[in-house]
Amino acid sequence: MKEDTSILVHIRDKDCVSLEVRYHKSCYRQYTRFLTKSSATVTGTSEEQNEPTFDASYKTYCERIIRHRIIVNQEVLTMTQLRRIFLNLVKKHEDLDASNYRQDKLKRRFARDFPQLVFHSPKKRNISEMVFVETLSADKLIDRLPHPSGTETTESTEVTSQSDCENRASAKDGPQRPTSMASINTAEDTRTLYTKVSSALGTSVCLALIGIHTFSGCDSTSAFYGKGKRKALSVACEKEEYLTAFTNLGSSFNLDQSTFELLCTYVCHLYGQSSAENVNDARYKAFCMASSALPELSMPPTSDALYQHCKRANYQAAIMRHSLKGIMCAPSPVGNGWHLEDGELTVTWMTRNPAPESVLQAVHCSCKHSKCETGRCSCMSARLSCTDLCRCQNCANVSQETEERPTWDDGSDSDRDDTDE
Repeated sequence: MKEDTSILVHIRDKDCVSLEVRYHKSCYRQYTRFLTKSSATVTGTSEEQNEPTFDASYKTYCERIIRHRIIVNQEVLTMTQLRRIFLNLVKKHEDLDASNYRQDKLKRRFARDFPQLVFHSPKKRNISEMVFVETLSADKLIDRLPHPSGTETTESTEVTSQSDCENRASAKDGPQRPTSMASINTAEDTRTLYTKVSSALGTSVCLALIGIHTFSGCDSTSAFYGKGKRKALSVACEKEEYLTAFTNLGSSFNLDQSTFELLCTYVCHLYGQSSAENVNDARYKAFCMASSALPELSMPPTSDALYQHCKRANYQAAIMRHSLKGIMCAPSPVGNGWHLEDGELTVTWMTRNPAPESVLQAVHCSCKHSKCETGRCSCMSARLSCTDLCRCQNCANVSQETEERPTWDDGSDSDRDDTDE
């Protein structure tokens, strides 16, 4: 029985009857399976002994299919194909119906008579088990994988010509490498995935995927707030010129100016400002239209910040596009959207201020009833006139160049109290 020491330690030297120790239902069935296994095996053996074995056809079948095709020619066949060929051979030579002959029984006969055969079950359940000789190398195995829809129904496919056997036998070049099951599954899954993706997206989109990936954010480049991969890909596919820009992104380690201009237009479209003249114009329009307390979250980056981002995305895309080369002559990332700071590589977010200094230090208000005439108005408290940044209503705090700025009333009665005294 199974030695579950972590459980048995709690009942050691104790009266299990008084404690009413019980097995879990499935565990009890697991532990006592050997009690019923022998009887089931005997029953199954007797039933198999009564089944026809088709020895004459099986002998011919092994010589033609197993020895010549799988062992000598090193073909890869599925168990479904092998069973179908066996049924056809029995029908032809013995004129008997072997449709009830199970595939697992045929497999056991193969494993008993030909121990050099390998039976591989693919991960996908709808693909039949593959059979091949153990000396077949991984490279040849991948090239000879049977197509999932491949079938063999004719007698002409059962036997390979003797000349073909000799040619394939002489093509062996030295010792064969052992077959890796992981390489088979990887090759199948990768080939299927690439085919599905390329067919669904198209060639132009596939060529632009590297550029879209690095531009919309990856491990070494930043992303646009609130703009995910799906949104970035959707907008890029709307115009062919966007796909061209992303295809050219990374073709060289130096960012092309025409590519940058197309990417600026793409960013305007990404933020819903297709009519904007440039990124800065789109940024201003997005700021004016913002309804949240943090309008900067819905604004595109400045033209300067976007240029630095494009340089980083172009550098990373160039690394990926040259990754299959034996020797990559990549320049230093310094100057390509990064800079050195205290000996460490740091992102260069921008080289200019995001707005003029006066705007960065500007104060704005949102007065609705006071007409910006009391001390509750932040502009009056700072002794400033209201500007376009303010969202006040019926404002009386308007800038007048020929007059002094109006004094403000802080709402206190200090002057009146002094007069009364």
